[in-house]
Amino acid sequence: MEYYYTKGDRLYVLNPGSGFKVSASVYEFLYEFSNSDSILVLQDYTNGELSNYKEFLKRK
Repeated sequence: MEYYYTKGDRLYVLNPGSGFKVSASVYEFLYEFSNSDSILVLQDYTNGELSNYKEFLKRK
């Protein structure tokens, strides 16, 4: 199970792990909507640095 939340222009994906002693993982993305609001643009943060790779997700 994953949990999602936003804060400002950041999207966080939390994975709490599968057991008591398994540490959680957190993924951080910069997110924005295109001018038409039908495309979500995600850009990954790795070690506090914004990556050059962008993923485009179209709303159905």
